[in-house]
Amino acid sequence: MNLSKTSQYALKIFNFMVLNEGTEFTAQLLHNRLKIPYQYLRRLLTRLSNKGLIKGGKGRGGGYVIAKSYDSIFLSDILEATGEPKIFNSCLFGFESCLLAEKCKIHDRWSEARDSIINVLQTTNLSALKAKKTSKKISKLNK
Repeated sequence: MNLSKTSQYALKIFNFMVLNEGTEFTAQLLHNRLKIPYQYLRRLLTRLSNKGLIKGGKGRGGGYVIAKSYDSIFLSDILEATGEPKIFNSCLFGFESCLLAEKCKIHDRWSEARDSIINVLQTTNLSALKAKKTSKKISKLNK
């Protein structure tokens, strides 16, 4: 499955925030920890904020937090917020659409697999990431 760099970064941001909950995350901290280019990160945080998935504190010392309960944000919400349409309507071979009269030989098999992936994305929320927590909470965020 090929996700855009933007979607990959967004998923990294949410995973990091969930695993280190209880903190406001500045863009600089996220940049340092996740190695996301700073200007790109700022634009992505603005997009996620505009979509209501995160909220940012005002002023120079403000940071970002997840805006809703973990139970109400699904991986599909994050991907949709980043403009990731590919996984929801993509052809395995990269065609924009299938010709229903002339489906490729693996159309039906790919449709089943794609539907399974979509189901996972639509039923996996941020609480599931927290439940799978394997790393330790970061100690000093403001290094």
